[in-house]
Amino acid sequence: MKIRVFILLFIALILVGCSNEGIKNTIQQKELSSKNQLLLKAAVGEMNYYYEFIAEKGKFLRIWVERYQYGKLVEQVGGIGTEMLNDEKGEILIYFLDDPEWENYYLRTVVLDESGYAVANGQIAKPNANLNAGIWSSNLNEKVPLTEDMLLGYMAFFEVDDESSMGIKTTLAEPKEFIEENRDIPEIYLIRASLSDEERWEWYNESGEEL
Repeated sequence: MKIRVFILLFIALILVGCSNEGIKNTIQQKELSSKNQLLLKAAVGEMNYYYEFIAEKGKFLRIWVERYQYGKLVEQVGGIGTEMLNDEKGEILIYFLDDPEWENYYLRTVVLDESGYAVANGQIAKPNANLNAGIWSSNLNEKVPLTEDMLLGYMAFFEVDDESSMGIKTTLAEPKEFIEENRDIPEIYLIRASLSDEERWEWYNESGEEL
């Protein structure tokens, strides 16, 4: 509960004074001062993804997480959605909490804009025990259009003795292209987003069957 309050206050302070002038549907990684980066890591750990977006009135924003094993979708969790009641500027924070005794990561997503906030909690399986080498990163190094099919960030895990551990292809690509290019990686977690004109919650696996 304390972490939730801290995060909401943290984001709310950053949003103060935002202007919606020249609104467009875009998203980028949030740039923080060194001090705020340390505060955020102290509160939620290293595995966090923080973005700022602007979106038009009437659009519907969805955020969720997918887990893949060698290119195959095996789990989809943490779905959260919010409608833009006005032209909005907002923040998105996704983070994974870990403990050696937990079987799963504890996942939390916070979306906050000038109309209010939404919070989603969930759990997602950790990688297999033999996958101890991992990297994680935001995939957005600059402002890009916020579209119906977005890859915001990833975590990838490899075997410790795998010489190709750092061989992940990280160029900005469509989510399906990203997975196809990295099918040889044992475990990948994707941070996904969609901004559309309607509320759509149907999730499908690779074969097109609804999950």
